[in-house]
Amino acid sequence: MKLQKLLSLVRQAVERYGMIETGDRIAVGVSGGKDSLTLLMALKKLSEFYPEPFEVCGILVDLGYENTDSEEVRRFCEALPVEFSVIHTQIGQIVLEERKEKEEELEELMETHAFTDVLFLYNLNTFLEDNVLHFVLQETDATEG
Repeated sequence: MKLQKLLSLVRQAVERYGMIETGDRIAVGVSGGKDSLTLLMALKKLSEFYPEPFEVCGILVDLGYENTDSEEVRRFCEALPVEFSVIHTQIGQIVLEERKEKEEELEELMETHAFTDVLFLYNLNTFLEDNVLHFVLQETDATEG
């Protein structure tokens, strides 16, 4: 997809849903993947001509896993240029511990009730991942407040 087409689609969505107002500072969660970096770039480019002036910043939540390197994302943000921040957490270890605990509870429940199968609308990993950012934001509020 060409940049002009992407910007057109982003602008249409922004205007349709009233997503940006004058003076907004928009934090875009970036992982280093193509989707989040494309969104960051598109919003930065949009900010250069959009009638409502706004700023875009990139944020990366470091989950605390070993060998995590945010330097490539930092360089990408500098090249745009946009402000870049990293939120350092140990949430990865917490998620792994929580996953193990929940798996043990589920195994005990299945044995107690002689269940042979268990079905979820989405799996336990997805549930935990969906709740990671909520937890991180709560922790950030608690440490900054």
